[in-house]
Amino acid sequence: MPLDVTCPRCQRVFPVTEARAAVALECPRCDAELTAEFRPASRRAPAAARVRSGYPASQAAYAGLATRRKTAATRKRERQIRSGSMFGVMLASLAVLLVSISGLGATGYYLFTARPAPQAAEALPAHRAPLPAGDATEPGSALPPSPRVEKFDLKPLAGLVPPVTPTKLEADLTTLDLAPHGGRVGAVAVGGGGRFLVMHFPDEGRLGVFDASEGRVVGTVGAENGDVKVAAGLSWVVTCAAGNNFRVLTLPTLEPRYDTTVPLFGGVAAMAMGHRTDGPLLLTNPFGDVVLLDVTGAALKEVEGSRKKPGIVPNNLRAAPDGTAFLTFAHTYETPVTRSAKVLTEAGRDWAVTALDAAVTTPGPDGLFYGSWASPVDRTGAAVPLKAAFTVTPGKMWFLPQVTRSGDLPLTQDGYVLRVIAIMRYVPVPRVQPVPPNDQVAPAGARPVARDDQAADLAAKPAPQPKQQPQPPQPPVARQLKPSLMVSVHAAGNVAQFAPNTTILSALPEFDGILEPSGVGRADLDQHFYLIPEAKLLVVLSGDRTKLVLKRVNLP
Repeated sequence: MPLDVTCPRCQRVFPVTEARAAVALECPRCDAELTAEFRPASRRAPAAARVRSGYPASQAAYAGLATRRKTAATRKRERQIRSGSMFGVMLASLAVLLVSISGLGATGYYLFTARPAPQAAEALPAHRAPLPAGDATEPGSALPPSPRVEKFDLKPLAGLVPPVTPTKLEADLTTLDLAPHGGRVGAVAVGGGGRFLVMHFPDEGRLGVFDASEGRVVGTVGAENGDVKVAAGLSWVVTCAAGNNFRVLTLPTLEPRYDTTVPLFGGVAAMAMGHRTDGPLLLTNPFGDVVLLDVTGAALKEVEGSRKKPGIVPNNLRAAPDGTAFLTFAHTYETPVTRSAKVLTEAGRDWAVTALDAAVTTPGPDGLFYGSWASPVDRTGAAVPLKAAFTVTPGKMWFLPQVTRSGDLPLTQDGYVLRVIAIMRYVPVPRVQPVPPNDQVAPAGARPVARDDQAADLAAKPAPQPKQQPQPPQPPVARQLKPSLMVSVHAAGNVAQFAPNTTILSALPEFDGILEPSGVGRADLDQHFYLIPEAKLLVVLSGDRTKLVLKRVNLP
C-alpha cells in the first residue's frame, strides 16, 4: 500500500510503498539519503510512515539500493534534463556540426585536388590497357590502382627568342595613350623574351600586345571583363578568368589556340611563366597550393607530382625569365615592418623553398633577385655586392633589372639596372576666389522698388550703379607636396654613376599613383618599369594605368 512521505531536507512529498522493515530511499528532488519506517494500521490509527535522514543501519537493506544507485554526475545530468536545461542539447548539436563541417571540407579538398583522369587521347598504362576479347577477369576482381606520383621534373622548354631592334620614336620622351586600345590596364606580363608587353584591359574586356621594337600596340583581341590573370611566355599567352577558365593564345598575333579548365580548390590566386620559355606554367591558389601545367599540347596538362603545398606566399608571384625559379613576396613597410620573400625551385625532383631576408620583388635575367634592398641576392639569399652602392631605405628606393638578357655575366658586372627613388614634388593648388554675400553686391542693372508716384521720375533717370567693393590682395598660389619618383639608368652594377647617354626622369605627372600617399611603393611597383636595352627603350606604365611613357635611352 503506497504512503505519502515528506523529505525532511526539501519538504518534497512523494509516495513510498509500505514495507515491514525499514526501507532505504532517495528524495527524487534533492537526492537526499533517507530511511522510511512504517507503522501498521490498527484500530486506533491508520498506517503511517516516519522518514529520517540517512540510510538504515542494516547493511542488508543498504546493499540492495547501492547496486542500483547512479553516480552523482549522472543524477545531476538527469536533473538538468528534467528541469528543461538546454546546455546538453546545445553541446551535442555543436559537436555534430563540427563533425559535419570537417567531413565536408575534407571531401571538397579531395574532390578538387585529386589527380585528374588522363585525357582521352592519351594511352593508358600497361596495367590498365583494355583486356583482349575472351580474357575477361573473374567477377569481383579489380585492376590495381595507379600509383600516385610524388616526384616531378621542372624542365622549362626553351626556344628561339625573337630579335629586338631599336625603336624609332619621334621624340626622346613620348606618351602613348591607351584609351583607343582599351583604356585602363589591369594585369600585365612580359613575353617573347622581353620584347612584348601583354596587357589586359578589364573595363573594355580586351587583351593587347605592345611591341618594344615597334614602340606601339600591335594588336588587341576581345577578352573577359573584370579580374583576369595573365601570364606570357616565349610563344604563348595564357589568361585565366573567374571559374578557372583558361584561354591559350599565340604571341604576338593573339590567335586563340584552345580554351580549357583546370581543377584547383579555391580558384587561381596567381600564375606565372618564364618569358624566355614555352612553359611550364605555375599556378597557386589562396591556400598556398601549387601546380605546374604544360601548355604546349592541345590542352593544359598537369605535370604529375607537382601539385603540392610547399609553404609559399600565394600572391605576388613572379617567374624567373628562364623558368627555373619562382619568387613570391609580401612586404609591409609601415610599422611594424615585415618582409616575407621566398624562392620556389626544384631540387631532388621535388619543390624546394628558400626564405630570403630581403625586400626583393623582381627576378632578373641573370638569375639574381632585385628590389628595395641595398644589393641583389641570389637563390640562397646571399647578397651579391655592387661595384658602387650606398645605404638603401627599404620602401623608398628600388633597383629593377633590365628585362632582357644580353650576355652571360650578371648585371652587377655587365648590364643595366634602373634606380627608382621616392621623392616629393610640389603640386599647385587651384586658388579659390572669395564670393561676397548676396546682400552686399547688387546685380548689374538692378533698380530699387519705387512707388507709383516715383515711377516716371525713375524711368527718366539712369539706374544707379552698385558700389564697387574693394578687392583684397590676391594670395600667392598655394602648393602642396605629393609623392613622386626619380628614375635613372645605371650600368655594370654602379648605382652611384649614371649610364652613358642617359638622363633622369623625375617628378613626371604619370608617376602619380605608383606610390602610396605615404611615399612607399605599391606591391606592383616592379610592373610599372621595363628597360629593354636592345630596343634602346624604357617603358613606364603610368600610375593610373592608362598611358605608356616611352623614353629613348641611347645605351651602347
